[in-house]
Amino acid sequence: MMLSAVVALIASCTANHETKFYNRELHLVPQPQEVVEKDGDFRLTRKTFVVISNNNKELEKVAGYMIAKINMATGFNLGITTSGPSYNCITFKLDPSLDLKEEGYTLKADQDGVTITAKTAQGAFYGMQHSCSCCRLKLKALL
Repeated sequence: MMLSAVVALIASCTANHETKFYNRELHLVPQPQEVVEKDGDFRLTRKTFVVISNNNKELEKVAGYMIAKINMATGFNLGITTSGPSYNCITFKLDPSLDLKEEGYTLKADQDGVTITAKTAQGAFYGMQHSCSCCRLKLKALL
């Protein structure tokens, strides 16, 4: 399973970039304020870690929901940890000081992993949903 390297930041839309074939119909709700496409892929493997950095029960539920979706789709047996390497991981972080609305988040994906940073657990849930949507689009494009 691959997730194209995408950074979704809360700002204004970027107009001067080439749309990748698998993002031409990127219908995310709510629509991100900015999507910046970069080359590269994060490859999800059986050895991928899912890390929650704040030891927060609500964040653990969001990560658990994502793991259940991934495990069902792939047959993997991923689990949650509060520490892990800085590569091959999906990391959930809470940062109440972010200059975002309550349900805002940033999503960064590159070859080392995916990081979802949110102001609240609800924002982390939206970031998780968007990252799963990007994975589904990439998988459909590869079939």
